[in-house]
Amino acid sequence: READRMYQLLQYLDKVGPDGIIVQDLGVVKMVRDHFPSLRLHASTQANVSSAAGANQLSRWGFKRVVLARELSKDEIASVHHGTNLELETFVHGALCTSVSGLCLFSSWLGGKSANRGACAQACRRLYNTESSSGYYFSPYDLELVSRIPDLVDAGVSSFKIEGRMKSAEYVGTVVSAYRYMIDNYKFDAERALAKAQALLRNDFVRNKTVFWFD
Repeated sequence: READRMYQLLQYLDKVGPDGIIVQDLGVVKMVRDHFPSLRLHASTQANVSSAAGANQLSRWGFKRVVLARELSKDEIASVHHGTNLELETFVHGALCTSVSGLCLFSSWLGGKSANRGACAQACRRLYNTESSSGYYFSPYDLELVSRIPDLVDAGVSSFKIEGRMKSAEYVGTVVSAYRYMIDNYKFDAERALAKAQALLRNDFVRNKTVFWFD
């Protein structure tokens, strides 16, 4: 039943002509290659690609771009870039997972809502109690890499991914404006561009920030 629905969706997308479709499931990849070869494949971060070898395998399957796993450092991203011709995209702002990108079964185990099917219940964000204390034991800060935009450009990243799913238009507009300003202006005056971008991001309405493992 799902395969038939997926075929119909791909048929529709083939007529619309999007810039790319973000895919994790290899069955969908085969369906696209066999029936809709004009659709441009982008590999989801859910595919957990963290090496040039992984990127090159996707290239052989027809992918044009890969959204890298969130856990990579600057040097690891650069290493992937030097070992592949695939376009690289990476997350720069938004929620982090307590488990490795694309491999978390927490939500699926706890309530049958699979993160890999777009139904994550964000169990890691909840307050948990022990016999002696309570706290947000699994909850990481939100990612913010606006200060690392120059490093990401130097590392070979061609596209920056900003979380927008289930966010308000105001949130998305604010965050995108900040990153757009930094990208367009850091080469002229990096310090001033960063100050302006960070001022914009103070109004993004979410949690404490981290650069995660980038450094």
